[in-house]
Amino acid sequence: MRAAIMPCNVSGTSSCPIARVAIREVLTSSGRTLAQGALAWIWARSEKTVPIPGFKTVKQVGENCRAMEFGPLTPEQMKEIDRLLAR
Repeated sequence: MRAAIMPCNVSGTSSCPIARVAIREVLTSSGRTLAQGALAWIWARSEKTVPIPGFKTVKQVGENCRAMEFGPLTPEQMKEIDRLLAR
């Protein structure tokens, strides 16, 4: 855990680059790309939610498909993001 990082409230997140960097670290953990991390976050929010990503290139299709290999974010990762957003 990143206990030394001070959380920001949701409205102040854009002015809190430390929280943005920390959230990016959570999303890209385990070798995920940022796009894959975003899909994993959506997927982890609900068992009834299935992310349907858009794409413009064949490369993006492959990246989105590889997100399935990682699965959703863990409950611990979701709690860490919520903490960083001060929810």
